[in-house]
Amino acid sequence: MTFGLTTRKAAIGLGVVALLALAGCKKKPADSAAAQGDAQPAPAAASAQPVASAPATPAQTNVAGLWSGAFVVNRDKEDRSWYPLLNEIPDHAGFMRNGSRQELVIALAQASSVDVLRFRGLSDAGARSNARHARVEASAGGTQGPWTVIYDADLPGQDGYDTRVPLAQPVKAGALRLTLTGNRWPGDQDEGQIGLQQFMAYGKPEAAADKVRQVGGIYQFPVEFGSSGYVLLHQDGAAVEGCYVEGDYSNKQMKITQVLGTISGGLENGALLAFRRTTEGTPEKGAMAFSPDGSHAYAALVKGDARTFDSVREAGGWRLADKAPPCFPKAEAAPDPIGQALEGAGRVQLYGVNFETDSDVLSAAARPLLDRAAKAVLAHPDWRLRVEGHTDSTGGDARNQPLSERRAAAVRRYLESAGVPADRLDAKGYGATHPLMSNDTPFGRAQNRRVELAKQ
Repeated sequence: MTFGLTTRKAAIGLGVVALLALAGCKKKPADSAAAQGDAQPAPAAASAQPVASAPATPAQTNVAGLWSGAFVVNRDKEDRSWYPLLNEIPDHAGFMRNGSRQELVIALAQASSVDVLRFRGLSDAGARSNARHARVEASAGGTQGPWTVIYDADLPGQDGYDTRVPLAQPVKAGALRLTLTGNRWPGDQDEGQIGLQQFMAYGKPEAAADKVRQVGGIYQFPVEFGSSGYVLLHQDGAAVEGCYVEGDYSNKQMKITQVLGTISGGLENGALLAFRRTTEGTPEKGAMAFSPDGSHAYAALVKGDARTFDSVREAGGWRLADKAPPCFPKAEAAPDPIGQALEGAGRVQLYGVNFETDSDVLSAAARPLLDRAAKAVLAHPDWRLRVEGHTDSTGGDARNQPLSERRAAAVRRYLESAGVPADRLDAKGYGATHPLMSNDTPFGRAQNRRVELAKQ
């Protein structure tokens, strides 16, 4: 791909950057989760080829997970120690910080009904840093409270424990506050570090997100996005496009010297950006979660099994400005990622095409993305396309198959209303039978929930 501005050659490494450099801790052995009864990591699907129907995954979601768009809001922008607590990577090193008390305020992507809490303890050398006690509070009103205690008890003492705590009744929460105290060092010294492998809160969002976080602007990431680390995002409803570049940002001005690659995606549930990053024609999957005000961001690039530490490259960033300049000069047309994908691969995933919960009613935020898709299709009068609806495995085939069919038909109707002739469009729902990745991970499920356009 040629961008007009100088583009970086493929030789630029996209190799694994371990989170050890971010969190300052060691990777734990990958088999420790299995020893506690967790399922062994399953290989991610290599393509969207059909798969046999499988038992449905639980309908509940970890609403406190990064992959659901949750975000810790009471930490400094350079503090990335909490990522392992919420990233749901079983073989990660976990959360550890100095001191005898740690408090984390977790903003959920949307108001949810929570009924199960889950705590996973540190293993091996980190076990003595396991917190002795946990207190969890919920706030229906958000991160400013008021707070209601929903759990307040000692945690198990054994190495690498994994415990689920059903609540007496579901609790409405827009935010959770987790407070860890004490540790398992010999005696009652409470010296050294305090930590936890992972924290999860299972439940259901109360409704489809009716708002999307405003995430457009200039971000800077210390790793994974070139030596300068600048990421430019342009948002229109749930649709997000942009690029990552070399350059300089000073005096509130962005000077781009080199476009390294493009970013195209959409906001899922109004908060999680599922995207494709394309460098020299090579795409890779990724996701970003944002703080509610968009000032901080977590990015992950995933290759292979998202349950495996070495397959996930993570980075933390912060927003420098809430508006980004164009990635390309006005004299040079910006790439059309939808048209390019259809021309090259013959199909494109449209992330950010969201619907009301369990319905085929399109969210208002999905329309700008579909307008762009219609524009790309209209620019090629010879194309005939199939609109494909895909789900993750949550809920089972009896729910997913007809839902995917109705949603594909809804997108086809929208494209027709945007001017695409009806005889150039077809629609088909596939349910969960054509996953892009394993449904065993939240990241994989986020990638699998999608609408695709495919040339026929």
